[in-house]
Amino acid sequence: MSLEAQTTVVVADPGSVLGALLEHLKSHDLNHVDQGDGSVLIPIDEDSRILVSQAPQTLTFAVSAPSPNKLFVFKEGVVRHLEELAPEAAASIRWSDNPQTEGANDDIRPPNFHLLQLSGKREIFPGMLRLTFDCKTAASLQKDGIHVKLMLPSDAARAPQWPHVASNGATLWPKDEDELHVRYYTLKDVRADLTEVDIDIVRHQGGMIADWAERAVAGDSIGLMGPGGGERVPQECQSVLLAADETALPALAHLLGTLPKTCTGHVVTALPEASLDYFPETTLPITCLDSKDFPEKVEGSLKALAGDCAPDFCWFAGEHDNAQSLRKVFKQEFGLGKGRQYAISYWKRGLSGDAKGTA
Repeated sequence: MSLEAQTTVVVADPGSVLGALLEHLKSHDLNHVDQGDGSVLIPIDEDSRILVSQAPQTLTFAVSAPSPNKLFVFKEGVVRHLEELAPEAAASIRWSDNPQTEGANDDIRPPNFHLLQLSGKREIFPGMLRLTFDCKTAASLQKDGIHVKLMLPSDAARAPQWPHVASNGATLWPKDEDELHVRYYTLKDVRADLTEVDIDIVRHQGGMIADWAERAVAGDSIGLMGPGGGERVPQECQSVLLAADETALPALAHLLGTLPKTCTGHVVTALPEASLDYFPETTLPITCLDSKDFPEKVEGSLKALAGDCAPDFCWFAGEHDNAQSLRKVFKQEFGLGKGRQYAISYWKRGLSGDAKGTA
């Protein structure tokens, strides 16, 4: 069942604003279909879309999505894009599915916000800590993606002030002394029947969330926003090369679980060989590199393995410099185009804060 929301805003030059919006969306690889009646359809994914209609002095946005999470994200996307092009129009937005309250409402949380309460933690292999949380809204985390934002007060001495929803449907984040520290992580497992969520975090000093994970005890709370994102291997792919350092092991585990059964190829990972049961069962050979050597050896390993399997899909996630270098390899040396290669930066060496969160 699809959920829908609609808004109409007044703008002085609807055609100009719509044209600028469509040009901007192209940079995000989003195309549109001219409906022939002055309206355009923007397909977001296979089950979500935005229909934009123009009249002499108005633009109407009709958003359709399969879940409250996705509907909220796409509505907020409309607001954020309009803020750049027509700020007054963006501020005036009122959505058909929202209570018509004015101003900020501290009682209305974004539908993709979840409050987690720690119920257990354990080291599942050296350097990786698994946090298990109680989450009353766990069922809604089982779809729409695998990546989430974890958040804590930047000032640990202050009580958390969580995000809330503005009257135009956008998220209002706490500011100044109540600002939140936010980092991306990956859901490892969601057990909705038990209202439990597992998130794995690389053990390291100096990251606010990693340090919190070390000292947290049962009953401590943390905020979560999401989920969203998560790459999939196209079903027609026959040969793959997949690689991940320790920060991307949960995402690699998820990707392996979605592989077409006919796939061949190789996996290069920083997972200790003794802990390969962290991954779902796979027929792909797995090369395990020591985490200390991984940044220097991963590119050479992938190039050597490519000679054996001629990959038609490549995926890497990990440190920023590795991702930058491998993106060029995938595109220029392996000849893989859009949708056939991903090289994703999960952290950056030397960056303070939470440079080694598990994303």
